Amino acid sequence: MAPLALHVERRGRGRPTVWIHGWSAEIGVWRSFPDVPGREAILVDMPGHGRSPWTADWTLASLARGVLALLDAPADFVGWSMGGVLSLACALERPDMVRSVAVLAMSNFGGERAVRMRDSLAKDKLRALAEFYKVVWSEADRRTPGFEELQKELARKRRLPSTEAMVGIYDGFLAGIPKLALESVRCPVVVAHGTADGVAPIERARDIVARIPGARLVPVPGAGPVPFLTFPDICRGILDDFWSNHPAAR
Repeated sequence: MAPLALHVERRGRGRPTVWIHGWSAEIGVWRSFPDVPGREAILVDMPGHGRSPWTADWTLASLARGVLALLDAPADFVGWSMGGVLSLACALERPDMVRSVAVLAMSNFGGERAVRMRDSLAKDKLRALAEFYKVVWSEADRRTPGFEELQKELARKRRLPSTEAMVGIYDGFLAGIPKLALESVRCPVVVAHGTADGVAPIERARDIVARIPGARLVPVPGAGPVPFLTFPDICRGILDDFWSNHPAAR
């Protein structure tokens, strides 16, 4: 299996922190959120997303190795949704290179809903995405200051992956998730999850977090599946507390 070509951007200086976006998104979705004083942000586009070329020749484990190959030293990881799954895969692949994992909205971790979405995409991408976006924003999200401007900015910058890439990412993650031994994760893990997440209900997130030794779930009241965009101050506070107060994450 050839090494993966992954687009990466680096900004800032300090402690290395890897940021991995979720399905159908790209580096730009983070906006300025990763710009944390004293940290170098290492932002990665997943295969077929953003500026990373699509290839079908990968597994979740090989994708984790591809991300880890970008590092010169151990790093903290921040993953959104599927990016959180990949971050945990990295922690299992190379425990010595992953100091901590923070997940902003836990993925549904496969299951019937994921299979339905994958099949819908294969049949009609635009219709499937329209249905998906109906549940992306909660009522509380829509009431946050600047929400309309946020929507316009995301629409203006958005580059949708191909149908092949979006279906292929689902296939790769669905095949790899059952192999993740979450009980063997040894680094500190925190999960910030919206209480109004319509993609992965918080009860599902709670079940997944319970499988990870010492992991902590922090609810974000009213937030949907993208809490770092609509409730950035709360999510920054969760990250700051995690990085400051957990011995292994300092």
